[in-house]
Amino acid sequence: MIELNNINFQYDDIPSLVDISLSIEKGESVGLEGDNGSGKSTLIKLLNGLIFASSGTYFFEGKEISKKTMKDELFEKQFHSKIGYVFQNSETQLFCGSVKEEIAFGPRQMGLAEDEIEIRCSDVMKLLGLTAIAERAPYHLSGGEKRKTALACVISMNPDVLIIDEPMNGLDKKSRVVLIDFLKAWKSAGKTLIIATHEQSLLNELVDRIVTITEEHRIG
Repeated sequence: MIELNNINFQYDDIPSLVDISLSIEKGESVGLEGDNGSGKSTLIKLLNGLIFASSGTYFFEGKEISKKTMKDELFEKQFHSKIGYVFQNSETQLFCGSVKEEIAFGPRQMGLAEDEIEIRCSDVMKLLGLTAIAERAPYHLSGGEKRKTALACVISMNPDVLIIDEPMNGLDKKSRVVLIDFLKAWKSAGKTLIIATHEQSLLNELVDRIVTITEEHRIG
């Protein structure tokens, strides 16, 4: 499903990813680990088509993801409907007037009927315990509520791949349990899951395989 071949990326001539090759199969759960600055977040951005390699190739479902291919608006829209990304800092994903509007935004951009959007919003809010704050403005939410809202926005799109950067950031104990249960259900449903985290216990509980990005920025 995902195929990276000899990927290199640099910020202002400073290497961030060096000679990365990685394959992820459909339905696989993969953990990404590595020290701060090892390139985990950079790799996730590249997987989501937010940045592009300076050299090497990235294929998703057999189609190359590059600056050129992502200039096609239809192709880009289809790609982003299949791969969902929850940022490490959830606030950067929230910009609407209420939690419900946030969750409805993606499905509405997909052109879904309003009845279907309403069903998706209701189901996702119930799943993540957000119903009671549906009309609350995102900037009034706690860190954990923002985290769950950002996740709800992504899963309302029903992507094939879910990528989460440090999923437990800002969550209290109850919210952690809710999220872990959800991720287990996602995995059981045969969906692809990619988690970047420093929490070894979380990786041990949720993923089939752990990929380590070493200090030399090579996958080990």
